[in-house]
Amino acid sequence: MQEILRLRFIDRDKAFTQTLTSIKNEMNARGMFHSGATVKRGHDELVKELAESRRTILTTISEDINISRPSKVDKTLPDNAVEWLKNRKLFLESFYLEQMNVIVTSLQNKTMLEPYMNLSAEIELNEHELRRELSLEIQRYINSRGTTLYDRIKNQFLDRPLVVISVITIATVTAILSFLALVRAGS
Repeated sequence: MQEILRLRFIDRDKAFTQTLTSIKNEMNARGMFHSGATVKRGHDELVKELAESRRTILTTISEDINISRPSKVDKTLPDNAVEWLKNRKLFLESFYLEQMNVIVTSLQNKTMLEPYMNLSAEIELNEHELRRELSLEIQRYINSRGTTLYDRIKNQFLDRPLVVISVITIATVTAILSFLALVRAGS
């Protein structure tokens, strides 16, 4: 799952780089390249990228759960997902600062830009949303397995056809042997 996530983030990084480049080109064409407006627009895209990263993590986990169809969902999954989001945040911040370094160093009023230099204000909300969305996804998966005990047992059998064939074979052999035992006892 982490490998798929890494590959998806590589694609996200390319898109984010293109977005930042287009913002810088647009602001340069307006003659506003070395301004707080460029940093602000870049930060807006950074916030969007963090939210998109959260959705990417959720989608990857959801696909993994639905493909592997475990009988029990790992209890540490929400903690792992939040940890992946925190790591993604650190990467995005460092990448963003690297991209905006030329602009920030040329400005005199750097203290006004301080709120636009990191994701500290957004990470807590994204962590809570990720936990909530993930718990809803896990609940949806558990409910898809069946709401009653009968449905869950039936789905377990359907997920494992070799087990179904074995159980049917054992039940058939047992029924035939029981019938033969009754016929012998009757004669």
